[in-house]
Amino acid sequence: MRGLLGVVAMLAAAAAAAAWAGPEAAAEDELRMVFTSTWSLPWGKLEGTRVSGGIQHDVALAVARRLGWKLRYVLLPASKGDRSELDRHTDLHCGIDPSWTRRPEAYHWSEPLFDTSDLLIGHSDALPVRSLSELPNGSRVGAVGGYRYPTLEARFAAGQLKRDDAPDQARVLEKLTRKRTDYAVVSPQALGWFLRHNPQSLPAEWRVTVQQSAFYCAVPQSSPRDAAQILDAVHALQREGELARILASYSAR
Repeated sequence: MRGLLGVVAMLAAAAAAAAWAGPEAAAEDELRMVFTSTWSLPWGKLEGTRVSGGIQHDVALAVARRLGWKLRYVLLPASKGDRSELDRHTDLHCGIDPSWTRRPEAYHWSEPLFDTSDLLIGHSDALPVRSLSELPNGSRVGAVGGYRYPTLEARFAAGQLKRDDAPDQARVLEKLTRKRTDYAVVSPQALGWFLRHNPQSLPAEWRVTVQQSAFYCAVPQSSPRDAAQILDAVHALQREGELARILASYSAR
């Protein structure tokens, strides 16, 4: 545990070097990383327009260090707009799955780094289910506003399930804890972070996979950087155990 805390402290000490910046020409010694204004822990900690922590931040910072480059963040506008234009000004996107992207061929992809599949969980008094089809009609399901859940959309649209949106997964879990919802859809990482700080707020022990996904990193085809060099640094984090240490620092103890 002390080793993990040391890694976290080391990452935090270098966080100041990773300030936000808009789309500009790349300096020779910097890695331009995408972030969004909706990041929250455990994925990203925002302080105004500065990213100062979280899994995404720690991964990007570790990659930049291996390359010997500085880390600079580029904001992905909420409207998304012309993604191809943004891609010309960025070198690394992480936390995405190729299935979420309209043009996966526009990127050089890493191997899947770890599982991020959405899970259905319930509070302690909710009826246990073994599959999504067993969800009782009329159940209130916590979800993140603006996100689509293909395996649940038809039942939401038909009114069989009541979708209860929150701004992020932390708020989704808070609602579940207070039993304002019967069930919730969250990632394993968001659940682990919540339980790390709220160990008394245990949901029911069962879990049902809502949809499969994994954490990938990708380099836009339009980036001037050597994609193989960047992705080699990404894969080294997994191969040498640094990625596992980062994830452990945000999971339930």
